[in-house]
Amino acid sequence: MLKVFHPGESIVREGIFSDSLFLIRSGAVKIETRGESYTLSEGDCFGEECCLFRRPSPYSAVAGRETQLETMDQAEASDFLAKNADAAFRMFVRNSARLYDGIEPLSRYSRQHVELLSLAFRFALQDKETILEDPEETFVAEITGAIGINRDNLFDLLKIFGSFGYIGLTDDGKIRITAREKISEFLKECAKRRLAEGVDLSTGFGNSSFLKSVTM
Repeated sequence: MLKVFHPGESIVREGIFSDSLFLIRSGAVKIETRGESYTLSEGDCFGEECCLFRRPSPYSAVAGRETQLETMDQAEASDFLAKNADAAFRMFVRNSARLYDGIEPLSRYSRQHVELLSLAFRFALQDKETILEDPEETFVAEITGAIGINRDNLFDLLKIFGSFGYIGLTDDGKIRITAREKISEFLKECAKRRLAEGVDLSTGFGNSSFLKSVTM
């Protein structure tokens, strides 16, 4: 069943049981939990805690703008996920992120993605995509040192972040970075929001001094 929600309209309330899995057909949904917030967009699912695991919702969800949601009961949800590997994988990533980050999910506004882009900025060409031919000795060494993760973890993030359109991996495993002008515009947007999944940029993280400089 397709339902339409207006901006600010409540979809799910924390602690309340709902028997539906929601698939965002268009629009955006703001999720709020434990004092943090994040936004889901077209193609994302939520509500599996209630629909599939029969537990009260651990978060509240409101429409971020005019939003169309497809609602599914448990049988419909199970059938949908069995036939849609991409949706199931995105749900898996989002739920896995809860175990490690406390701020969910890994999205283009996640702290990890914004921080990685701010560090990748100087490797990017101004107006076209960059393919790093020798990432081992340059980009990978610098980035892993700056954000304190190993090479395998970095490449796992790049595989996930590739769908966001700014940084990722080519089919043959090389690192690709979008044009510098596109990164700059995205980071300006993040700076204006004053957040990266709930992180106040005034407190700083990673290379956040760059995030401040791009707004000047």
